Amino acid sequence: MALFAMIPLGVGEILGGTIMANVSDKLGYHKTIKILLVITLIAFGVLFVTLTEYKFSVLTFFMTFTWGL
Repeated sequence: MALFAMIPLGVGEILGGTIMANVSDKLGYHKTIKILLVITLIAFGVLFVTLTEYKFSVLTFFMTFTWGL
Protein backbone atom coordinates (compact mmCIF):
# COMPACT_ATOMS: atom_id res chain seq x y z
CA MET A 1 0.00 0.00 0.00
CA ALA A 2 2.91 2.34 0.64
CA LEU A 3 3.93 2.17 -3.00
CA PHE A 4 0.50 3.50 -4.00
CA ALA A 5 1.16 6.55 -1.83
CA MET A 6 4.01 7.48 -4.17
CA ILE A 7 1.69 7.84 -7.18
CA PRO A 8 0.35 11.24 -6.00
CA LEU A 9 3.96 12.35 -5.56
CA GLY A 10 4.63 11.82 -9.25
CA VAL A 11 1.35 13.47 -10.23
CA GLY A 12 2.20 16.42 -7.99
CA GLU A 13 5.64 16.76 -9.57
CA ILE A 14 4.22 16.78 -13.08
CA LEU A 15 1.44 19.23 -12.26
CA GLY A 16 3.70 21.37 -10.10
CA GLY A 17 6.36 21.67 -12.80
CA THR A 18 3.83 22.59 -15.45
CA ILE A 19 1.91 25.05 -13.31
CA MET A 20 4.96 26.70 -11.78
CA ALA A 21 6.57 27.18 -15.20
CA ASN A 22 3.51 29.12 -16.34
CA VAL A 23 3.34 31.08 -13.08
CA SER A 24 7.03 31.93 -13.34
CA ASP A 25 6.61 33.19 -16.89
CA LYS A 26 3.70 35.43 -15.89
CA LEU A 27 4.70 36.66 -12.43
CA GLY A 28 8.46 36.49 -12.41
CA TYR A 29 11.04 34.65 -10.36
CA HIS A 30 10.64 36.31 -6.96
CA LYS A 31 6.85 36.00 -6.73
CA THR A 32 7.05 32.38 -7.87
CA ILE A 33 9.55 31.61 -5.09
CA LYS A 34 7.13 33.10 -2.54
CA ILE A 35 4.31 30.92 -3.89
CA LEU A 36 6.56 27.84 -3.70
CA LEU A 37 7.44 28.74 -0.11
CA VAL A 38 3.74 28.80 0.82
CA ILE A 39 3.16 25.45 -0.92
CA THR A 40 6.13 23.95 0.94
CA LEU A 41 4.81 25.24 4.28
CA ILE A 42 1.42 23.66 3.50
CA ALA A 43 3.17 20.38 2.65
CA PHE A 44 5.05 20.44 5.97
CA GLY A 45 1.82 21.23 7.82
CA VAL A 46 0.07 18.26 6.23
CA LEU A 47 3.14 16.12 7.01
CA PHE A 48 2.98 16.99 10.71
CA VAL A 49 -0.75 16.28 10.83
CA THR A 50 -0.12 12.94 9.11
CA LEU A 51 2.55 12.09 11.69
CA THR A 52 0.24 12.83 14.60
CA GLU A 53 -2.39 10.45 13.22
CA TYR A 54 0.24 7.71 12.83
CA LYS A 55 -1.90 5.63 10.50
CA PHE A 56 -2.18 5.12 6.77
CA SER A 57 -5.11 7.17 5.46
CA VAL A 58 -6.22 9.46 2.65
CA LEU A 59 -4.17 12.20 4.28
CA THR A 60 -1.06 10.21 3.32
CA PHE A 61 -1.95 10.58 -0.35
CA PHE A 62 -2.62 14.30 0.07
CA MET A 63 0.71 14.72 1.85
CA THR A 64 2.68 13.04 -0.96
CA PHE A 65 0.78 15.09 -3.57
CA THR A 66 1.58 18.40 -1.84
CA TRP A 67 5.17 17.30 -1.39
CA GLY A 68 5.36 16.66 -5.13
CA LEU A 69 4.02 20.11 -5.91
